[in-house]
Amino acid sequence: MNQTTAFSNSGTVRIALYDAAVPFSSRGFFDTGNSDQLDYSVTESVVDLPDSRDPAGGIDRSMRKVQSAGGTLKMRHMSKETLAIALWGKSTDIDDTAVTGEVHKLHVGRFVPADHLIDITKAVVVKKGATVIDTDDYILEENGGGIIFNATLTTSGVADKDAITYDYTPLVQYDIDALVQAAPLISIMCVGQNSVDGKPCSDRIYKARVGAIKQLSSIGNGQFGELLIEYTIEKDATIVGADNSKYYKRTSAE
Repeated sequence: MNQTTAFSNSGTVRIALYDAAVPFSSRGFFDTGNSDQLDYSVTESVVDLPDSRDPAGGIDRSMRKVQSAGGTLKMRHMSKETLAIALWGKSTDIDDTAVTGEVHKLHVGRFVPADHLIDITKAVVVKKGATVIDTDDYILEENGGGIIFNATLTTSGVADKDAITYDYTPLVQYDIDALVQAAPLISIMCVGQNSVDGKPCSDRIYKARVGAIKQLSSIGNGQFGELLIEYTIEKDATIVGADNSKYYKRTSAE
């Protein structure tokens, strides 16, 4: 059957860390959430042999080869897994075990961050040595990022630049330490539907090297943030069969 149709795809993008010892379908794909862009393109290398015998010019022979293949993935939902991949980073889970004696330096009239996000619904104690600093001398940052000290302190014996400690309960959270690993390899699977005819379709990108992140929105003036990465497709030697692509496969229901 040979059908032609317009194409407008919607679908779910899932990614997995690439592992040459594991077949594509067994790599443990996780959902990236709402991703509104996944594209694929090829760059080619062209070598032309000019026709030197014809005064009008032209091309005698032409040679074309694939130079590279890759694409862009734009994620509108974010998770610790996608952030760690996009930021070439490492994810660390932080539980709500109480923190005691976290060392800082007091700055009068300034914000002093905590090492973790503070659960501001629970008790926080700030001390210089054994001296507990009066709660009238500071306020907790509203989202638990740290402590804002007043311009004037009333606690006896406490002054600017003194060594202090925080005791608090952290929120359950995760840290992403960015740019601590080499560019990761991932596999990409998109399963969706052609909105024109309602028929299922899928894309498989077997082995993709994630490029340096292009955009990570932190503040967006009321707009939804996006996590934008580019990737380069590499040959996946685990794909066997003379007629099977080692790079990319699209499947569409007829």
